[in-house]
Amino acid sequence: MKTYQQTSITMRLMLTVLLLAATLASFVGCDPPANTNSSGNVSTTIGMLLPLGSETGTQARKGAELALRELNATSGPLQFEARWEDERGEPTAAGTRAEALASDAKVLGIVGPINSGPAIAAADVANRQRLVLISPLASTPVLAKPHDFFFRTWTSDAAEAQFESGYARDELRVNDLVILHIGAAYGQDLAKAFAADFQSRGGRVVDTIEYPPDTQSFGPIVNRVISRSPQALYFVGYPPDIAEILREIRSRRVNFLILGAAIISDPSVFSLAGKNVEGVMFPFPATFDPTGTSAAMKKFTDDYKKANNEEPSFIAAQAYDATMLLGQAIKTARGTRSTMPTREEVEKALDSIDRYDGATGTFVFDDNGDAIRTFRMYEIRDGRMVPRETSRSAAAGSGAK
Repeated sequence: MKTYQQTSITMRLMLTVLLLAATLASFVGCDPPANTNSSGNVSTTIGMLLPLGSETGTQARKGAELALRELNATSGPLQFEARWEDERGEPTAAGTRAEALASDAKVLGIVGPINSGPAIAAADVANRQRLVLISPLASTPVLAKPHDFFFRTWTSDAAEAQFESGYARDELRVNDLVILHIGAAYGQDLAKAFAADFQSRGGRVVDTIEYPPDTQSFGPIVNRVISRSPQALYFVGYPPDIAEILREIRSRRVNFLILGAAIISDPSVFSLAGKNVEGVMFPFPATFDPTGTSAAMKKFTDDYKKANNEEPSFIAAQAYDATMLLGQAIKTARGTRSTMPTREEVEKALDSIDRYDGATGTFVFDDNGDAIRTFRMYEIRDGRMVPRETSRSAAAGSGAK
């Protein structure tokens, strides 16, 4: 098995060349030695690859730090350290910083990145270096196979889009619609998956409109949507775009249904769009609920509020679970040995987890490393997310990993 940690070997001057060769050969395939301090604790490192300068990165860091404290309090002499790297929300930066983490022999896994673009770049590095990378929120289907060392505690865009398109056809009886999406990987992936599933169910996409990320005026775009006289609009964008699109729609008299993506639940959408978001329907996976009654959710909420003096966000909860899962995998892979596990052993340990019960609920990984979660449809009513009734199966995933 490939060894990733360099071993310091004290050479004696009287060793022959033959004995030196034999000694070096004996280390091939061995486990990396433990890093033991004077107190007898053994340390290992988890790489944290997050957009540290953003609010999203700040929330994720708080969740990850809470998980590290809990791991260190419950792992005996094994102690976890973090190496923080800023991926800045940029693929190039994510790839560069992932390379830096992979070159550190003490790093046995990476948590992050948050967004799909940076996650793709980092996953390419991690897969090549055979280093586990577990993202709290990246959703693009591109991150499935062949990224064998990639996992995520969120669901794939494909699972979200397929659930929502099925709801549109089976529950709302929508026959034709317009798809409007931002010209970024996030919007393109969701739009493509939604359209394919909707059409496979006999639905008709009467128009697909992609707008540039720097679009300032959405009036002409909304006029084009209205001109198609659809039964429904399915649209995907980021919060500022969502707010402007809804403002343009509400300024006109329209009678079509409005379907959005899970991002509609983001608090910034409510603050930017105000009453214009009323009536919008969207899916959301079963994840962190601050009022949840499960022991794991309650513990996380209480511990987070005590540590940060604020209510936790679902982003913090996602990062907490990703960190806890990676820490548990390292502990399982190490077992009772005095040496640390190899990176491949950590991947196998994570891959073998049958069920995880954490801050974001209970889930397992499917064959692609995606979390299998239950979806529900919601509608915004009086400024709140209200569950809609459904008779559809809501499980998302391709099967247990």
